[in-house]
Amino acid sequence: MPGFAHDPHGALTVVNRFSVKGNTDRFERCFRGHAEFLGARAGFVASTLVRHTGNPRSYVHLNSWEDDDAFVKVTRNEEFLDQVRRLGALVETQGDKMAAVLRRGVGRTAGGAGRGVVVLVDYEVDDPEEFEQRLAVRADALTGVEGIRAVELLRSTVSPERYLEAIWWTDREVARTAMDGATYLAHEPWLPGLAGVRTTETRLVSTVSAPGPRESGGGVG
Repeated sequence: MPGFAHDPHGALTVVNRFSVKGNTDRFERCFRGHAEFLGARAGFVASTLVRHTGNPRSYVHLNSWEDDDAFVKVTRNEEFLDQVRRLGALVETQGDKMAAVLRRGVGRTAGGAGRGVVVLVDYEVDDPEEFEQRLAVRADALTGVEGIRAVELLRSTVSPERYLEAIWWTDREVARTAMDGATYLAHEPWLPGLAGVRTTETRLVSTVSAPGPRESGGGVG
C-alpha cells in the first residue's frame, strides 16, 4: 500500500477535542467554514473532524501542518482568531500539539463522511522507544487488512508520554470485524509500563486535504 508523501519529521498535528454545548448541526456548519479557511493556508496538510459514535456531542479535530511555524503563522491571522471565537462559544475544548511518529496507508479519505470510521486509541507509556517499535510492526501488518485506509501515530509535544493512534476504516462493520481478528489482536502493543489505554470509535464528519497529489510509493516513519 503506498505511503503518505508528507514527511512526518517536524510535522505537526493539532488535536482538539470538542464537547458541543448546544446544537450539533450549528457547530458542524460553523466548523465547515473554518476547515475551508484552514485548507487555503500555506503549510496546511489536512483537517479532519470526527464524531464519537457513543457520545454525539463529542468531536475530535485532527489538524495537520507541515511544521509548527506554518500553524503559528495562521493563529496570528485575524480571520482565524474571529472564527475561533465563534466556535469557542459553541464548545468546550481540550487541545494538544502532537508530532507525527508514523503514517501508513493511502490517507484519511476513509469511506466518506457519515460512513467512514476512525478508531482513536489514547496511550500513556513509560518506554516510548519499545512502544513505537511495536506500533510500527502493527501498523505494517494492518495495512494488509481489507478495509483499512490508514494508520497514524502521534506523540504529544506537551506531555511526551502521551500518544494518539488513529486507525482509518472504510466502514463500521469492517472496522469491528478486523479489530476482533487475529492480525489486530496478535500485535496489541502491551508493555509492562503501558497505562491509560482508551479506545474510542468515531464517525467521519468531514475531511479537507491540501490540493495536489499526496501519495508516493513508500511508507514513512
